[in-house]
Amino acid sequence: MVRAPVLVAACLALAACQSGSESPPPALFASAPQVEPAVAAHRGDSGQPVSAPLSLVPETAAQSVPSAVSPARPFVAAATQGSTLSGTDLGEITQGYWRVVTLAGCGLRFGHPGVAGAPVSASGCGASAVAGAHTWSVTGDTLRLLDASGVEVATLFVDRPDLLTGYTPSGAEIVLSR
Repeated sequence: MVRAPVLVAACLALAACQSGSESPPPALFASAPQVEPAVAAHRGDSGQPVSAPLSLVPETAAQSVPSAVSPARPFVAAATQGSTLSGTDLGEITQGYWRVVTLAGCGLRFGHPGVAGAPVSASGCGASAVAGAHTWSVTGDTLRLLDASGVEVATLFVDRPDLLTGYTPSGAEIVLSR
């Protein structure tokens, strides 16, 4: 319950603000402590930032995408910074089941981990280009999915050991995760 003196003080302060006069605010509000802005709380004695304000984008993700990247194609641009694939990487990357995030219910399984040219099987991919994947090959840091006649159906880059990103020949983005 609001007490009468507080209510009266609030009404007087409000009336003074709306009166149109150039008088300073009542002493009740002038003695209140000033609130420090949130950004100022992150500055040290020298005025330099001590820590950055909270960000929703992880620092590693923000640093991995080059500034010339168009926001419409973040997956492909971020993927081009992958490392060169070595024999050990191939064994890890080409084993197990990969879920194709960009195609609901679609998944890929590599037949013989670490052996380029080995079979790859697609399941639940419908009529997409990835459904025709038959074998795979590696060139530098690029993993390519090929159909039965050797035509490329997808180009993939290793973002992380559990994330492959790339595109199909038609330009559609493709994302695979474990």
